[in-house]
Amino acid sequence: MHRFCSRDGWLGTAARNGASRLALLTVVAAAPVVVGQSEARAGEFYLEDVTARLPVDPDANIKDTLDVDLADIDGDGDLDMFVVDGSGSVTPFPNKVFANDGHGNFTDVTATALPPGPPANSTEVEFADIDGDGDLDAVVSNLGGNQLLVNDGAGHFSDASANLAQAVPPGPPGFSVPFPPFFIEISAEARFADVDGDGDPDILIANENPLPFGPPGDFNRLLLNDGSGVFTETQGRLPVSINQSAGYAVGDIDGDGDLDLIEVNIGANNVFINDGAGYFTDETATRLVTSPRSTRKGILADVDHDGDLDFFEGNSRNEQNRLFLNDGTGVFTDVTDTHLPVRLDTTTDVDLVDIDLDGDLDAYITNVGDFVGGHGFIGDQDQILLNDGAGHYTDGSYPRGDDRSGRGTNAEWGDIDGDGDPDLVVANSGGTDQPGLPPPDGAERLYVNHTCDTELRACLGFAAGLVSSEVGALDPDPAAGVMTSPHQAVNEARQQVLAFFAGQLVSGAPQAPIPALLAGFVFIQRRVDGDHPPPDWVQGAAADRLLILSTFAVDAAH
Repeated sequence: MHRFCSRDGWLGTAARNGASRLALLTVVAAAPVVVGQSEARAGEFYLEDVTARLPVDPDANIKDTLDVDLADIDGDGDLDMFVVDGSGSVTPFPNKVFANDGHGNFTDVTATALPPGPPANSTEVEFADIDGDGDLDAVVSNLGGNQLLVNDGAGHFSDASANLAQAVPPGPPGFSVPFPPFFIEISAEARFADVDGDGDPDILIANENPLPFGPPGDFNRLLLNDGSGVFTETQGRLPVSINQSAGYAVGDIDGDGDLDLIEVNIGANNVFINDGAGYFTDETATRLVTSPRSTRKGILADVDHDGDLDFFEGNSRNEQNRLFLNDGTGVFTDVTDTHLPVRLDTTTDVDLVDIDLDGDLDAYITNVGDFVGGHGFIGDQDQILLNDGAGHYTDGSYPRGDDRSGRGTNAEWGDIDGDGDPDLVVANSGGTDQPGLPPPDGAERLYVNHTCDTELRACLGFAAGLVSSEVGALDPDPAAGVMTSPHQAVNEARQQVLAFFAGQLVSGAPQAPIPALLAGFVFIQRRVDGDHPPPDWVQGAAADRLLILSTFAVDAAH
């Protein structure tokens, strides 16, 4: 039986009884609570994977879900789910609708919610009340003709695509028609926005190139609503811009009360200013200093709390995401170098949402990892960026988010379980198995948000489980490089001490007093933080993770 000594006094043995252990924790708690290199921060949270609440998708690994949206489709007061499916080829897959039971459990109601008809290769869905009857209708963008869906108020959609002006088939003069549907246009996004200020939602359609006739891109389109849900093609309202467009960021950029646009492109992005009646002027040159990038998502939102809309740019093909702050008049300055962490990825979506309920907009970034070619990506973790309130973002992914490596294509936030905080659903790309890439894992994933302010014990239990897992994975062999002593016996003894305290955290999480639990976290923190004696017992990535977990637990209790 080993006993261990430090400047903190006798640290106990595995044979000590529960009372002695609690007394020991109380002694450690009397020491100053040290947070480490970061200051205590309110608003801690973690995301729990509850994917089992979603219906099983048998086609998950052979298709790509490019969008998932949360909306109260059936008018019962909770958020339902619309899943938009497609593929990296011309193969279509049916979209799906999942109904929420009010507690965040979902049932597949596609058969009764969506109209019959052949499936499409879809890219995105948007919701708005297009006909003024008080329920949410939808527009679905496709590879080929787009689809308009009208809601009966109970979540049953009928196809009203005849009321949606479609693109004119492309091709050189005299070329025979009809074309295959995917030659008409490839719409990356169709979104609602009241651009002419008449009180009903119009539709902006962002197009890529309808190969083989459209390189380097295709015309984007603006369709005006007559108030009853009939959409008419317009000419001359949008500047002529033939690009590989991924979508639009919509908002009042210049503070004059109407909706302006940033056209998001594979190439340079464009700023279009609205005259108030839905006619747009290209003012990119005087408002946004930009260069060609592979932008897949753009968001307009007030990230620095100064009352105007800033621009967050999500870039793909292993390019850095970028942040532009608005000066209040609609002129943007690139502050990426001072406001965003460096990370080169294939960003597919950016969501700005107050994840931690501290009053500012954090960022959730989905990505599919390094680009290989075609629809091939190696996969990577999604990223959580926490806002300091002034628009400076730091990576808060670990331990709050899922560290699994996947091919995330889109994310949507909303309170699915009615507890007042935003929860998360992530869409993923499956696709075909390719040599050198991870096997397909295209199932959507669902996460509920646990806010530590109201669920402190749950947060401490979560951190305790991770601490125990980290300690159990430590290799006491000095050749492994994670324990600091050159003597294996010393490292084994140190690991036993850490394992003892980690075990106390796990076993005490359901019933131990909060101060006792925090004392255990502080003890473990002191063994990985070089600012405090005794010297570090752990180094490398393991030390970083243990320190982050301990800091998370202490911050959660502040």
